[in-house]
Amino acid sequence: MQDSHRDLVDALHICITVNEDFAREVAEIAEQCELDSNHAIAVTMRDISRNHRIRGMESRANLAALREQYADTSEGEGG
Repeated sequence: MQDSHRDLVDALHICITVNEDFAREVAEIAEQCELDSNHAIAVTMRDISRNHRIRGMESRANLAALREQYADTSEGEGG
C-alpha cells in the first residue's frame, strides 16, 4: 500500500473513532437530560449524536470504497 493510501486510511480510522465516540458521549448526555426533564436539550443532543453517527457511517463507507479501489489498483499492477 502506498504511503498516501495508508495516510488516508489512517485519517479515515481517526474520523470514524472520533465521530462514533462523540456520538456515544452525546447520546449519554441526551439520556441524562431526558432524565432531568430537559426535553428540548435532549432532543438537540440526540440530533447531534445522530449526525455524528451518520458521519461515522459515511467514513466507514469511504474507507470500504478506498480499500476496494486500492485492491482493484493493486491487482492491475500485478500485485
